[in-house]
Amino acid sequence: MEKINNKEDLIIQDFDVRDPYLIRMSDDEVFYLNEEGIKIADENKGKWFLSSSGPIYLPNHNVYYSMFTDRNRGVISSEVQEDIRNTRFIIFGVGSTGGDFATMIAQMGAENILIADMDQLDASNLNRQHGSFRDIGKNKTDIVARRIWDINPYVNVEIFTKQITPIDVDKIIGENTSLRRIILLAMDDKDSIIEVHSKAKENSIPVFMATDIGHAAHLAIFDYSKSDTKIFNGKFSLDEAKKSSLLEFVAKFIKIKDLPNEYLDAAKGMLKGELEVIPQLTTASKKAGAKTVEEVISYFEGRKSKSYKMHNTRKAQSTRRQRLQDLLKKPKKIIELAKLKKALSKSQNKSNTF
Repeated sequence: MEKINNKEDLIIQDFDVRDPYLIRMSDDEVFYLNEEGIKIADENKGKWFLSSSGPIYLPNHNVYYSMFTDRNRGVISSEVQEDIRNTRFIIFGVGSTGGDFATMIAQMGAENILIADMDQLDASNLNRQHGSFRDIGKNKTDIVARRIWDINPYVNVEIFTKQITPIDVDKIIGENTSLRRIILLAMDDKDSIIEVHSKAKENSIPVFMATDIGHAAHLAIFDYSKSDTKIFNGKFSLDEAKKSSLLEFVAKFIKIKDLPNEYLDAAKGMLKGELEVIPQLTTASKKAGAKTVEEVISYFEGRKSKSYKMHNTRKAQSTRRQRLQDLLKKPKKIIELAKLKKALSKSQNKSNTF
């Protein structure tokens, strides 16, 4: 596991301060702060350079933290703000939902974040994920880490960029730390998901499992900090999970009635070989990331929350008649999908496409 917190490298590479008005300091202000005992680093540690002008100065860590979380006040209590700041957020998968959660939780004030993802950005990701065409080919963790440091250069970001094995999961989750831990699962590898749940249960760490499909954002919450919370919220056992396909696994947490019709159409297209991936939109991924952050805040506040939540951006703005029409179409689509999967399973032995 590689730790990245090298501010000097960021200065040399491509770190730009995007709001110089907020943090530019005059010589008098720097002198005043030094007189007050707040140290301003002067050798490329606290001094940053704009792409088009001279140096600006970042204030002391705590001063900067207070400045950039100023608008949280009145909505986020000081106790919850400290909880956010002093929690280690472990994020498996930083594509759409995971990348949005990582940057949003950093904007909320998180300063200890681990991001794990082996994938590189490609053109098909740009409809919803962080990055630009200039980032194509870069590892997604590098892109998200830079975005986090753009928000708060004092954040401790750890990255993990290879295929996750059970040993890696144990090392990442079980690492000794005095910080509270929260896990966000936003990946589609079933075996890794199962391993994360198993280790989270062992270590009493809450898991938030979020995904975006078409117009819909889905979130399942597993509060393993409570000793009576069963693995997978009692939906099935570890052995049953390992024997299931990814579609069967996901269906345990996403209610069939909440699956968008476009997902069912896409699943059929994938079985036929007409589609390679499930459709995903930026509206849903942003909602999934935001909803997860909101639920984390509720968790810190001690508020009770449902273990499963869904928000369909398209459904929310549909008329009652449109929603009814979509609902009536769903049974037929589910039956067609089941028949197609059964037929393919017979001809290709056991299909594990999903």
